[in-house]
Amino acid sequence: MSTKHTKILWIALGFAVGALVLFVFVRFLLPWLSPFFVSVAVAMLLNPVVSFLCSRLRFPRSLASLLCVIGFFALSASLLWAAAGRVFAELQAFSAHLPNAIAAAGETLARAQAWFFSFAARAPDGLEAYIHAAAMGMMDELMALPAVLTGKIVPMAAALASATPEIMLFTVTAVIGAYFISASFFEIKDFVLLQIPQRLRSRARAILADLKSSLGHYLKAQLLLTLITFGELVVAFTLLRVHYALSLAIFTAVVDALPVLGTGTVLVPWAAYCFITGDVPMGVGLLISYGAVTILRNMIQAKLLGDELGLHPLFTLLSIYVGFKAFGVLGMMICPIVAIMLKKLNDAGMIRLWKDLPQ
Repeated sequence: MSTKHTKILWIALGFAVGALVLFVFVRFLLPWLSPFFVSVAVAMLLNPVVSFLCSRLRFPRSLASLLCVIGFFALSASLLWAAAGRVFAELQAFSAHLPNAIAAAGETLARAQAWFFSFAARAPDGLEAYIHAAAMGMMDELMALPAVLTGKIVPMAAALASATPEIMLFTVTAVIGAYFISASFFEIKDFVLLQIPQRLRSRARAILADLKSSLGHYLKAQLLLTLITFGELVVAFTLLRVHYALSLAIFTAVVDALPVLGTGTVLVPWAAYCFITGDVPMGVGLLISYGAVTILRNMIQAKLLGDELGLHPLFTLLSIYVGFKAFGVLGMMICPIVAIMLKKLNDAGMIRLWKDLPQ
């Protein structure tokens, strides 16, 4: 076998092993170790503040870490509590208007059914029965929609209630882990570097620093995308004179941050409801808003991530799509990070997957 074919086989084997390692990591290790990944991220985020308290104010490292970790999670919990309280208050206000909305929807459905029946009566003999059956089927589906939604919501609420102990355990583990990692940050960092061969250690330090910067840019890009979507939705809802525009824009932007869902999860059913209840201008406005937000997000997502991470937009788009096909929503978030790591390792010469163009 020629040297060229041997090299191709080794590259293929490397990709296969890498894909297997990624699958095992996402499928098994990530669910088990996820609170500790949160702990590491929080400890890295707080390390400059902790180091400042230790160097300038002469705080013991353990005390500085304790204060920073408690402050960070207390602030995060306060913001979540405030957001949840706002959402709950607006849900209460919405529930007060829900009976009138349901009554209006029922009247609209009755008018639509009467129109369909009158249209069927004027249709040719061969089509009358077909149109009548289609109208009856469609009306039955629409009338059953509230029951279907209720059947979905109740199990979701039950699943959330049953998951509460696990969520509490996750949170407590993440908080305690963040404290221990922050209190021993440099010892843990030196221990990890000690496991790397001496000849690769200096290069590994540079790669870790570069990777830390790249991950920060990745999170910045994702946050910027969410803020852009939020701004577009606020403008659209304000122009459409939607009640609770700010809260609905926040909720829709958060849903849009999950790529498999997107703004259509909220705006399309909302527009359909508006058409059913006879509010056609609102329905059209919501569909136009959905189209504008979706088009703009798809235009800037790959470009923005590429600029922030130093990846070509096509490579970024490829990693997002492959991640979704392989691992679902979680893969869409993890595979771009893997792409960043591969690029940094390739740039540093630790692996050689492709040749870069001359600068």
